Amino acid sequence: SFVNIVGGFLITGKMLDLFRRPEDPRDYFELYLLPSALLFAGLGGAYYSGGGHLENVSGSVGIAAAVCAISAIAGLADQKSARTGNVLGIAG
Repeated sequence: SFVNIVGGFLITGKMLDLFRRPEDPRDYFELYLLPSALLFAGLGGAYYSGGGHLENVSGSVGIAAAVCAISAIAGLADQKSARTGNVLGIAG
C-alpha cells in the first residue's frame, strides 16, 4: 500500500506540473527533507544509543506521519495549497 499511495501522490505532482505557468514562483520543496532527516536521525540515534525508549520515538514518527497525511488531504482541497499538500502526502 505504501507504493500505491506514494505513486498516487507522484502522479498528482506530475498533473499539477501540467498547469504550472512560467511566471509562477519557484517551489522549494527540497527543504521539506530537513525535518524528515532530523526525525529519522533522532530515531536512529535512539536506537543506537540504547538510552532512550525506542517505542516512544517510533510512536512519535507514527504521529508525525499521520499529521502529514491529514495535512495532505487538507492541502489538496485548495488549488493554491495543492503542491504543498502533495509533498506532505508523500512525506506522510
